[in-house]
Amino acid sequence: YEGEWKDDKRNGKGKFTWADGDVYEGEFKDGNIHGTCTYTSDNGDVFEGEYKDDEKNGKGKLTLANGDVYDGNWENGKKHGTFTFTTNGSGSVHDVVYSHGKELSRKRAPTAIDDPPPKRARSNQAIIKTESDDGQPTDDEGNDPTSTDQYEQMKAEVKSLKSDLAKEK
Repeated sequence: YEGEWKDDKRNGKGKFTWADGDVYEGEFKDGNIHGTCTYTSDNGDVFEGEYKDDEKNGKGKLTLANGDVYDGNWENGKKHGTFTFTTNGSGSVHDVVYSHGKELSRKRAPTAIDDPPPKRARSNQAIIKTESDDGQPTDDEGNDPTSTDQYEQMKAEVKSLKSDLAKEK
């Protein structure tokens, strides 16, 4: 141990290195790991976050040696609450819910790619096209809708534009 002492106990900032190669750098209180830290395991896993009484407690990010990342809240050394899990290999992101270390649910997190396209102002000069040359549905710019919701929205917009044009005649 390298660091501050008080009443013959580790207190304040310090660095503790175990015989197996694990290293803790951070705060101590009454001899316990307690406070903000970086804990590096001998296998290459790195935890950056908060400890209380020798256990992960509070906000923390665990980066595994393979590059996978868990970011969320910890309680008594276990994952607890909603975590963001990012895989190194595919880069996919999931929201994972834990209760005292037990995984309750996992779903793919929304990304910017999932956001709906911005709404365009309507114009009675718009070119209305509802099918491409091969008979597939498209929007007024010739784009193929990628979901049923987009297709239904496009149909409603076309219907509204046709109604607006009919009223102007």
